[in-house]
Amino acid sequence: MEIKNVELFNNILSFNNEVLYYQIRELEAKIKELKSENRSLKSDIDYLECQNKVLRINNENLESDIMDYKERIKHISQVLVE
Repeated sequence: MEIKNVELFNNILSFNNEVLYYQIRELEAKIKELKSENRSLKSDIDYLECQNKVLRINNENLESDIMDYKERIKHISQVLVE
């Protein structure tokens, strides 16, 4: 009778081991997928940050150009008045 209990216990442990092994494999696959998505998101974020820097620089250049044009118009207006 005791041998059957040991065999049953071993079978239960073996089954639990297989279930745990399967669950571990599933989790490892999910982790791999999440890491891949994370790399993709990081790449997208890096690209958007770069675009943001370019837009800021363009905006600063535009503001500078506008100031230059305003100064030129002011100067021309003063010259024409005189």
